Amino acid sequence: MKKSLAISVLMALVTGCSTQTAHIAGKVTDNIKPTTSVNQHFFVFGIGQQETLNVREICGSADKVNQVETVFSGTNVLVSVLTIGIYMPRTANVYCK
Repeated sequence: MKKSLAISVLMALVTGCSTQTAHIAGKVTDNIKPTTSVNQHFFVFGIGQQETLNVREICGSADKVNQVETVFSGTNVLVSVLTIGIYMPRTANVYCK
């Protein structure tokens, strides 16, 4: 029983990670650090909830926004599993020119 539970948790951690990226300026900016990283907090599986970032304010103007991404990392998955979906954190990264 313990072994199957451990395997289930491991599978959830490995397969649950995801990243969504929107390239605003059309250029891929791999291997650079985000200008800003914001932790976003969702509750009860995040059903019907949304977070808004003002990227114009973060980058100074809309023309300076290069890309925006949201990350659901392994750590976020672990926290979500341990709280049984009551708390589901995500990270939003904003990249400016």
